[in-house]
Amino acid sequence: MFEKDWIMRQIKDLTKMIAIGVLHKAGPEYEIVDEQNLSESDKLHLQLMKLLESNRVKDAMQLLQDSITNTDLDHLKVAMDFYDRLSALSDEKRLAAGISISDIQAGLDAVTSCYGIYL
Repeated sequence: MFEKDWIMRQIKDLTKMIAIGVLHKAGPEYEIVDEQNLSESDKLHLQLMKLLESNRVKDAMQLLQDSITNTDLDHLKVAMDFYDRLSALSDEKRLAAGISISDIQAGLDAVTSCYGIYL
């Protein structure tokens, strides 16, 4: 139990560190600035949130992985918000979604490596 909590805390800390150090933001939370003119990143964020609400975490992780480009830092902002949210999932919700902690770690590693960030 302690190790699981430590790993999830580490994921949360990494998303915050990347948000501050790479994206120059105060934290990993993604913000939609103009709801009338949604950017591609805004749309991706909304799709991910819908999938998370439906507990379709695997689908959300795949959508994010498929959408990431190493030239769009806004997608990295979306990804940090997403993985921060995953780090906060309860064990029950995570298990119901069929994902493990190592799945979350691997997904975060895959996304950040697209941007040349190796954890």
